[in-house]
Amino acid sequence: LLARIAPVTAIEFLYQRLYRSARSLAGTRMRAETTSEFMHKLLQNIQLIDSKFKRSSKSLQEDVKDLTAIYQTALFSNHPFERHDVRRALKIWKRLRWSLTFQRIRFFWMRNEVL
Repeated sequence: LLARIAPVTAIEFLYQRLYRSARSLAGTRMRAETTSEFMHKLLQNIQLIDSKFKRSSKSLQEDVKDLTAIYQTALFSNHPFERHDVRRALKIWKRLRWSLTFQRIRFFWMRNEVL
């Protein structure tokens, strides 16, 4: 699918996957929330979860920053995106998908422990 659509559209698709997958971890959605605001809330909550479970998710945090930066560049830059940009974003997303799944499980355990 991603190979048949325009590179910018493919990057938007991958960012939307990140957003949907991480929305519950980022907390309450603010009105007119920017990608940067979403990223910062998400990273804060990932650090909170990490501290609770005495783990470090530095690579997860870097991947969130990288995919967000690629997406923002796709939206606001005249930079011509190519297939190698899509491959890079897809590689990041593949790592993020599993890391975010584990973070959501930890977050669920953390919330239920408090309740």
